[in-house]
Amino acid sequence: MITFQPGAAYEYDPTEALRHPYGTARYLNDAFATRDIDYILKAVGRAFQAQNPEALVWQSGQTTGQLRNSFLRDKNPPLKSVIALLYSLGVEFSCKEV
Repeated sequence: MITFQPGAAYEYDPTEALRHPYGTARYLNDAFATRDIDYILKAVGRAFQAQNPEALVWQSGQTTGQLRNSFLRDKNPPLKSVIALLYSLGVEFSCKEV
């Protein structure tokens, strides 16, 4: 698991990774692996900001305010918002046995 701490060494460049769905999925999987909800929401927010937010708003079917509030301010965004934003980023939830 890769931890995303400021100034830490990464196996890949998170900024570059967030430009493509594969890299976004890798980045978010690493965030979800921490099981830290605050960290996960910040990672989803970073992924949102790294893309074209206006295009994501259109693709997700939500308003800019809804997305910003869900991932940059709220601590408990609706699951519907999470799924819609992930889909607009080109990634989806997946479950696995722990």
